[in-house]
Amino acid sequence: MRRRVRLIKSDRMKRLFCLVTVLLLIPAWSVTVQAAPENPPLAPRAALALSVAGRLEVSADGRKFKTAHQGDTFSEGSTLRLKGSGHTDIFFRRIGTMVRLMPKTELRIETLEQHYNPEGKVVKTTILDLKKGRVFAFVRVLFPQSRFQVKTVKGLGTLQGSGTGRYDIHANGRFVAGKSSRSSLKVIVEGEERSIEPGNVFNVSDGKTIPLAPSEAEMIVLQIDELERLAELLTPEPAANEK
Repeated sequence: MRRRVRLIKSDRMKRLFCLVTVLLLIPAWSVTVQAAPENPPLAPRAALALSVAGRLEVSADGRKFKTAHQGDTFSEGSTLRLKGSGHTDIFFRRIGTMVRLMPKTELRIETLEQHYNPEGKVVKTTILDLKKGRVFAFVRVLFPQSRFQVKTVKGLGTLQGSGTGRYDIHANGRFVAGKSSRSSLKVIVEGEERSIEPGNVFNVSDGKTIPLAPSEAEMIVLQIDELERLAELLTPEPAANEK
């Protein structure tokens, strides 16, 4: 009988010990979880009308347009169109990219996405839909997983991975990589991918890639040199989680 009492007491002590152990562990676990750093919220991305020469119009739905002015900002989904002569420079903040709309160009800002990857780095995706006309672009991608794309009805041009590019892209499917571009331009047409090396032009219409003519190469340099200077002047120093 005494032995049975001792066994019961022993079992109770074991259960009590287990309960105390669990209660002691719970606060420590809670403190560990709460102490884990959280990524700060990301501010919404936007594009800025840095300069406007000619009549620039903007629409939220692609149907009803209103006049836009220098200093206006444009969010994801905005459609821009430039009427008449002149050009308009659009600055994509944080990624340090400049896009110049040439006369009679219509461009939709399709995607301005950003998110944290598992390592806490900010990954950014920028997709533009070039519906009409022509754009010059000085593109800078800071983080390898980020990407910048320009869509046309003929094909898709993209710079993926870290680097800089200097491009001249036409809605009719003409893709040009400037001679001083530090990154090639990846073009995808009907699922087929090809790389346009600096100093070459690819025409979707005939599927050929040829060297740039000297006169055209010089004109592209003049256009994009100006965009690059503006981008470097205006781009803020990237945060530690953006590079």
